[in-house]
Amino acid sequence: MALVGFCLLVGPAVPLYAQERDTTGSLGSLQQQFEADSTLPSSSAELVKVETRLAQAPLPAGQETRAAVVLTIEDGWHVNAHEPTLDYLIGTTLDWGSQPGLTAGQVQYPEPTRLELGFAGETLDVYKGRAPIFLTVRPAPSTESGTRRLQGRLRVQACNDQTCLRPSTVNVSLPVVVAASDAPTEPTGDPIFDEAYAEAKAHTEAKAHTDAEGKARAEAPAESKAPRSKTDRSKTLREAVLALASQHGLFLAGVLLAGSVVGSLFLYQRLGDGLEDPSIGSESE
Repeated sequence: MALVGFCLLVGPAVPLYAQERDTTGSLGSLQQQFEADSTLPSSSAELVKVETRLAQAPLPAGQETRAAVVLTIEDGWHVNAHEPTLDYLIGTTLDWGSQPGLTAGQVQYPEPTRLELGFAGETLDVYKGRAPIFLTVRPAPSTESGTRRLQGRLRVQACNDQTCLRPSTVNVSLPVVVAASDAPTEPTGDPIFDEAYAEAKAHTEAKAHTDAEGKARAEAPAESKAPRSKTDRSKTLREAVLALASQHGLFLAGVLLAGSVVGSLFLYQRLGDGLEDPSIGSESE
């Protein structure tokens, strides 16, 4: 951890692989290389544009609505997901300070994109392109009419496929027009809220389908490989016989009757042969 902190302090951008394995003195040369590269941004904040949206306006006091903090990330770059894949990466977080008369809650981070990056050697969870973070906003019932501002702090770390910049904290201001509690209100018509609902629904359905397929695959081998007991085999045989009898009852009855007649005749013949055999009589004496 001390080495990671050192890497973040000594230069504006250091390859992440150098944070974990630089025991040969190459960190200094890498640092000089990236410090000399004037094409790299000096901070993560330069690569992330932030906008705020509201689902309805004005917002009557005491009512709740949805809001969005929309991140637009420069092409070729990404920011780490809220829950980063690797411990040494800085996740995206949005924190709201206390604002008299306004309450922010239920922060919902976007679904991450999986990217395979050279410096990590594995796929990472990231946000790229446009990434909206949703939340709920509610003015207190006693809030007076007028424009209020909800102040927040966005923490991001921008990376490309080779390096990560130092994390930045971006101040976020969400203006909320508060009206009387009985005032009429209308949706703003911002499509981002409809798109988010559709994406969340599609993701939920896809996940449910994947989980169902995985469960079916997990149960199928165990069921097919499980040995059948003698009781199960006997039960199966009895069920098959009963099913056949129900379909061909008369035929089976005839077969059983013929079998019993033949069996009786055979037994009678054997008994008759036994009575006529003198050896049987001598043994009885």
